[in-house]
Amino acid sequence: MNDYITDAQKEFAKYGFIACPLTPENLKELYHAKIDYNTVYGIGCDVNAGVTFLNAVLANLGGRVK
Repeated sequence: MNDYITDAQKEFAKYGFIACPLTPENLKELYHAKIDYNTVYGIGCDVNAGVTFLNAVLANLGGRVK
């Protein structure tokens, strides 16, 4: 799980984020839900734009929660 969190944070840094918009707790939830990095990035971008974490997850998963 620690690798998942670190890799997700590196992905945000690669695209210019100074800080990851998702908390470690958010990333743990996404890890346990088996969400891929592309979707994590989409969720993080939405959160960075002011969308709540829950709404960002729902929007990026097409309104379904696994």
